[in-house]
Amino acid sequence: NMFRSAHFWGKILEAQFPDIDLREGTGIRDLVLRPSAFLLAMCKKGFDYYFEQNTLANVDDTSPTELVDNILGNLFLTRNLGSQAIINVRLYFARQKAVTLTTTTSFSTDGTLLFYPQTTTTYSDSTLQFDAFNNEYYLDIDLIAADKGTEYNIGSGSLLYFTNFDPYFLHAEINYLGQASINPESNTEFVGRAQTAISTRNLINKPS
Repeated sequence: NMFRSAHFWGKILEAQFPDIDLREGTGIRDLVLRPSAFLLAMCKKGFDYYFEQNTLANVDDTSPTELVDNILGNLFLTRNLGSQAIINVRLYFARQKAVTLTTTTSFSTDGTLLFYPQTTTTYSDSTLQFDAFNNEYYLDIDLIAADKGTEYNIGSGSLLYFTNFDPYFLHAEINYLGQASINPESNTEFVGRAQTAISTRNLINKPS
């Protein structure tokens, strides 16, 4: 590569300056062409290594996500990190009283998929409503899933497993799914979306 670069630039100089002496061993060849060719060869080697290491050709879902994110970040793309499900639930109590829920108070339909209050909150006794049919008091709140995943998208059912947070708590029922969970985007999904997400392919704008 260095020899080809020196030869290339030598031909250019000869074309521009026909009378110049660029034979092997001359000062201008040793002091100008050789160092320049060496630097160009090193730059080319660095560029080749960079592009070999930053390719999406062999990316799969076992590839490091940081590598894929960094490469596609150069194209102004960001991975979809997904979202957690949020359910609205009704908590029933034996009496009208103040209730405190913390972010560590868990509820679950099966003991595995856990949901928690998003913030620690104390609800006054006047917040609880009376259910005349069941002769119970209730409170409607939102709970967020412990993790991301479509398995948390539950729209109905009883929360049979829960932290013992209040002696007057009776049971809990899911009212509705307030926000569906979206799985984080995998490497292959991210790369696949990139093929259609990059709509600007010219050099007359700032992103390009």
